[in-house]
Amino acid sequence: SWLLAGFGEEIVYRGYLLNRISETFGGNRTATIIALILSSAIFAVGHKWQRPSSMLDVGFTGIYYGLIYLL
Repeated sequence: SWLLAGFGEEIVYRGYLLNRISETFGGNRTATIIALILSSAIFAVGHKWQRPSSMLDVGFTGIYYGLIYLL
């Protein structure tokens, strides 16, 4: 279940949410950067059941995976 949950999270946060936020802000480079940061922050908040330091780790991991997705 962890594999499927992780895969599902990536599809939702990187594949869907990042693109929708970017489109909402105009779809340009600045909008994509804003979308990357916002989707990663939302991803981190979704893991608030973990320690606050883990939320930071998850947020930075979200940025990292988002950059990989965008590249």
